[in-house]
Amino acid sequence: MASGLNHPFGGLEGYEDSYKKYHVYSRHLTFVFNVFVWMQIFNFFNCRKINDYPNILGGILNNWLFWVIVVLIMALQFLIIFLLNYFFHCYKYHGLTSQQWGLSLLIGFTVMPLSFLLRLLPFWKPD
Repeated sequence: MASGLNHPFGGLEGYEDSYKKYHVYSRHLTFVFNVFVWMQIFNFFNCRKINDYPNILGGILNNWLFWVIVVLIMALQFLIIFLLNYFFHCYKYHGLTSQQWGLSLLIGFTVMPLSFLLRLLPFWKPD
């Protein structure tokens, strides 16, 4: 996947020439945007429980509004990548490949085990 930066850190010409020629936004930055959104979606599950409670999935089926919001955000993410790409400056030729979607989900899911490990750390708590 080519870099989506107009001018890389080395000062060489980057993606700008390709954009001027083809008028297509970067697939690289679309992938980064997709990873960021999936990290936020998975973090919703982590934020459901406070006070370092380790079981973040406890009682998850009892809150229908939570599921409405999560499904709505997931659906909007698919629409943004596939259909509304021009307005959001995403890669316009069928969005991302299935491998890039899978990698986006995998990287996004890493916030779940990381949050679990952070909940196990002993922090000093005032009395």
